[in-house]
Amino acid sequence: MSREIKFRAWNKDKGSMHYEGTRVLEVDGFNYMQWTGIKDSNNKDVWEGDIAEVVILNEFGSQRVELGKIEYQNERAAFILRSLSNPDLMTRIESVNNGRPNFKVIGNIYENTDLLKQTKC
Repeated sequence: MSREIKFRAWNKDKGSMHYEGTRVLEVDGFNYMQWTGIKDSNNKDVWEGDIAEVVILNEFGSQRVELGKIEYQNERAAFILRSLSNPDLMTRIESVNNGRPNFKVIGNIYENTDLLKQTKC
């Protein structure tokens, strides 16, 4: 089974995001991020470095909104969502984005640095 592999790159000097599809250039001044292979609840590609909003329901039916950062974790060999309010909390993004309308990308760590300062909505 094959899967599409795509990359995007943040140009540090120009402050802009570049989407190059499957072509990757080894150039200084860029931070490369890989596509996770999934889409959020709005059918938007989810990339390493994205910031996502997740609605979490507890066993009593109440809910809260949590922000998390998408990153690749070598130990799990998987993309994870790391909580911004508690960086020790993380989960594989496949377990949060299983077709439910509670997972959406709201920005990324380069273009939306203000979101990194928010811990909860």
